[in-house]
Amino acid sequence: MQPTPVPLTHKGPRRTLLAAFLLLLGAPWIDLAVRDDEARSPREPELRSPEKRPELKWDARVLWKYPTQYEKYFQDSFGLRDRLLRWHSLQTLALFHTSPSPLVFLGKDDWMFYYGDETVPVYRGLLPYPEQGPESLSVMIANLRARQEWLAGIGCQHLLVIAPNKESVYSERMPEEWTVYGPSRLDQLVEAARKDGQLHVLDLREALREAKPADAADDWLYYAEGTHWNGRGALVAYEAVMNAAAQLLPGLSARPAEQFERKETGGTGESWRRSMYIQDTVRQKDWIFGVPPAERRAQVIKDSGWGRGRTRISRVDDPLLPKALILHDSFGPYIEEPLSEHFSEMQAVWDYKFPGEALLELRPALMIEIWVERALVFLYPSQLKPGEYGDLSADFAQASKTYWRLSGSSAPHEYRTMPGLEITRAETPSGFVLDLELQNLAGSLLLPAIPPTPRKELLLELAIDSPIDTVADLFWLQPGNSEYTRENMLQITLKRGSNRRVVRIPDADAIGRLRLRPGFVAPQRYRLRSAELRGN
Repeated sequence: MQPTPVPLTHKGPRRTLLAAFLLLLGAPWIDLAVRDDEARSPREPELRSPEKRPELKWDARVLWKYPTQYEKYFQDSFGLRDRLLRWHSLQTLALFHTSPSPLVFLGKDDWMFYYGDETVPVYRGLLPYPEQGPESLSVMIANLRARQEWLAGIGCQHLLVIAPNKESVYSERMPEEWTVYGPSRLDQLVEAARKDGQLHVLDLREALREAKPADAADDWLYYAEGTHWNGRGALVAYEAVMNAAAQLLPGLSARPAEQFERKETGGTGESWRRSMYIQDTVRQKDWIFGVPPAERRAQVIKDSGWGRGRTRISRVDDPLLPKALILHDSFGPYIEEPLSEHFSEMQAVWDYKFPGEALLELRPALMIEIWVERALVFLYPSQLKPGEYGDLSADFAQASKTYWRLSGSSAPHEYRTMPGLEITRAETPSGFVLDLELQNLAGSLLLPAIPPTPRKELLLELAIDSPIDTVADLFWLQPGNSEYTRENMLQITLKRGSNRRVVRIPDADAIGRLRLRPGFVAPQRYRLRSAELRGN
């Protein structure tokens, strides 16, 4: 029997279907040819730098790392990346009413809340402070008291301000099934500070909750789709901070709220929808408050950028006003401008590290620390005790033993790099140096091994050039541990330009190999001129 011929009219739909299928397969490749990598990069929506395309060289070390590096580059640049992520977010939110991001969960009325830093178990009272050990509440209180006593020694008052997590102010927006079983860490800290009677801890939840009755549609105290307080919430926080500061420094007083001008920015403010690649669907308005330009007294004389390690210095031409240092995280910039109007000089430092050197230089009358509530999870109480400050160069020069010295002339086997850091050896008029290309914040340099000899103290001298104001992180291993943690870490303040820092490393007799992250901003190139370890 002869097969029945297929009529020509039946081939058209099949060819159309095949062409559509091939077009879908080829669409990412077409996109690669039409648009450059930057058009698809995470730089704008995710606020991070994309992985660079690795250079292929006929070198054993380069070839060994190339597949991993190329995979990271491909994940940040493959064809239609931004479009596919956008479509995924739209259908996940619309069809399944859930968050497309593992960092975000949806509350009532589609409010977005942050999932990281154990915020949910802390909110529910399922992660209280340990009763004993270096991370206990008693250690936290003791070390906060040590900070306050250190500051009192230079004639400086101390005020610790806790910026609440959004769910601590808008708990009614949280999913009903997330029952609260006990006190949060903030509840514990505030109660312990009250019992101590000496610590000055400002819990902003009360002021913010009192302001909630004035809420209106699109006019909340926090961004409904973000993490931080907005202009209105920041104004409430400013007033509460200044009222608390006035209790420590009589003569200070908050500027009345009606004297600030409110401006709509025309934008949408902070929103997680940006990182979901659906910024155009944001449903909130944004406004800021500020001192009217004609009445503004504070002049900014330095602003080193944005992010951790940033320093902003402002001055008011009135020598009768006190000086202040503001140590803050990402909530601080919202209230920097109005605070600066009250001080002859105000230094705002974006960091958690106790700024001993800056305090000794500035000698302020007041230091205000502004921590977001979730910092009570990742700030280790045992690290809050002030260290030694001032110049340790004399101690370093008198150290009796040199364990190792690292420079551009050192043999490559003396040090190692961790993924995210590339090293090149460069020649300068003063000798060979090591250029450290920090590609992401996982990158680090493993410094030379420490000989297993008895010792009482270790001092590290670091000579490094930084392109920005930032902080370097120095980690060390404890006996029996194979991973570096924030519990065993100290931070080294770096200014833009050349730096020479000497630090004393704790637990000198029981530490393993040191790991250095040269800065906290990536991608950046840092230049290591030398690192030397001495001890007694």
